[in-house]
Amino acid sequence: MNRVYVACIFAVCLLAATATFAAAEQGQGSAGMNRQSNDRQEYYDVASILGLVNAAACLVLVGLYLQVWRAARSEFALALVILVVALLVHSLASNPLMHRAFGFEPAGLGPFVVLSTILTSLALGALAYLATR
Repeated sequence: MNRVYVACIFAVCLLAATATFAAAEQGQGSAGMNRQSNDRQEYYDVASILGLVNAAACLVLVGLYLQVWRAARSEFALALVILVVALLVHSLASNPLMHRAFGFEPAGLGPFVVLSTILTSLALGALAYLATR
């Protein structure tokens, strides 16, 4: 795939992630949440958005690496597909929206709720850079 095609797919996924986040947050405020004084809603908002963007990036990368695997039948490409699927599961499981969907309210994590999401974003960025070279 060329870079323009990948960028277009990623942009559509980003818009879908943002729309999903906006729809999930509508009507849900932090008023009923048992938060500590230094625990701000913005941390959870950023973690939710980045988690959805990471999931979209994972889907794009799975498609790219599956194409590479089909063409080359390389074990390394298959290992990259498995790695990206694991990162996809991590992105979905660590997303605060997923926690809320199952009835859990994350609280007390502060800025650390965003840390693993940012590190996953960096790893996916490196994989995307290498996949499009």
